[in-house]
Amino acid sequence: MGESRASKIEDVFQRFSQDFGLYSIAEFVPALLGVAALTIFTRIFPPAAYGQYALAMTFVAVFSTFTFGWLDQAILRFEPQIDADELVGNVVTILVGCCLLIAFFVTVGYVLFGDALGEYRAFYPAVGALVIAQGLFNTFRSLLQVRLQSRSVATYKIFRSVGKLAFALLLAVIVFDDIVGWIWGGAVATTVTVAVMAYCSDVMRFSPRIQSTLAARFLRYGFPMIGWLLGLTLLNFADRVLIEFIRGSSAVGIYSSNYNLVNRGLLLAFTPLIQTIHPILMNKWDGENGSEGEGLMTDFTRYFLIIGVAATIFAGVVSKPLSTILLATEYQEGYVLIPIVAAGLFLWNISMIGHKGLEIQERTRLMFLGVSVAVVLNVVLNVPLISLYGYLGAAVATLVSFGAYAVFAYVTSLWSIRWRFPLRTVRNTAIGGAVMVVPGAALYAFSAYTTPRAIAVAGGGVVLYGAVLYALDEFEPNELTAVSALLRNN
Repeated sequence: MGESRASKIEDVFQRFSQDFGLYSIAEFVPALLGVAALTIFTRIFPPAAYGQYALAMTFVAVFSTFTFGWLDQAILRFEPQIDADELVGNVVTILVGCCLLIAFFVTVGYVLFGDALGEYRAFYPAVGALVIAQGLFNTFRSLLQVRLQSRSVATYKIFRSVGKLAFALLLAVIVFDDIVGWIWGGAVATTVTVAVMAYCSDVMRFSPRIQSTLAARFLRYGFPMIGWLLGLTLLNFADRVLIEFIRGSSAVGIYSSNYNLVNRGLLLAFTPLIQTIHPILMNKWDGENGSEGEGLMTDFTRYFLIIGVAATIFAGVVSKPLSTILLATEYQEGYVLIPIVAAGLFLWNISMIGHKGLEIQERTRLMFLGVSVAVVLNVVLNVPLISLYGYLGAAVATLVSFGAYAVFAYVTSLWSIRWRFPLRTVRNTAIGGAVMVVPGAALYAFSAYTTPRAIAVAGGGVVLYGAVLYALDEFEPNELTAVSALLRNN
């Protein structure tokens, strides 16, 4: 039994480390180019213009989630159980229907209500185009991801990110001379990427079809997920709307630019973890192996803690130099929110592991209840905190509401697939994190801060963190061997 368990752990770790490496590459290039775009456009356009852009992108997130998010989640849940031809044929049909409906309503809305949009009129058609393109891309990506085709996912994400920056610069700076070109650039690049994905994959050879039983199964699982996904979107973006109403577009621009800076950075650590974990869990689940699911969730939580604690502390230590180097002067005062947002993102992303039991068992209504409570808490906290403390209050509200969902994920796991924390790893990462944070905290406390020192201290802190974990025997020999082999092969 011990050898069987060890063999399973080694197999899962090898699959995890391989896919994590590929998904990390897939996130690194888009994050790097996204930061480059942020640096360029915050130097060209003032905070008020960036605030309008950020608010428009909020609506892109909301509407793309509402129209396509349920389908993405259904694909990730059911693909391992459904014949490929049957799945793709139904998905293509649903996609075409969704796109036609969105195009119709966007056109009618623009004709009837375009004049009432005021300064946001120019953003409306760009938002509609990006919603459609992004929905198509995310759905095709889900089909590849759930089949464990991590190399293809990485290739298309990189291709799209390069195109987004190129088209955004062309349209925003040269063609429109307006920040709305950034959105149009994303829409054009994403559409081109979708066309390439369709041409290179098996999508084009399937004729449209709708199988009522499969569609009904998708709807039963996916539509309750819309509530959860919309709740997720509101948790991430409602603060921008509230800041707009309470403090104005300039405050939205400062908040969003610094938020996006830390978010894009932490995506390099968090997103590959979550994208790697989900298909492995779904492919391992057979409906009855709850104990194996618990073991996998514990293993993945361990990997998340090892990587996530270091990434979060690193983001906090380099918050000021990041903002100083990458953003224009009028945006830099918002660096103070970066450590708070980083902690919130850590809690939110680790909860994505904790609620996997609910996803696997299709208890999406309970997930919707949990995220609804977090959204209500977020809004209730945001209104007074933004009024009193501006965007810093919004960062605190985000931290508390993300933490509330993490608590929900843990409590509800007691009645599904239990989320057990690896206590030894919790202890080790806490010690390593404390050692890592001390030099950075001293830098600010004793007024010894300079940009080069902060960067050097943060980098040295990562080395110290790894050394502490190694000294505490956190790493298994087979893990070190697998990572070493992966690095040699790549």
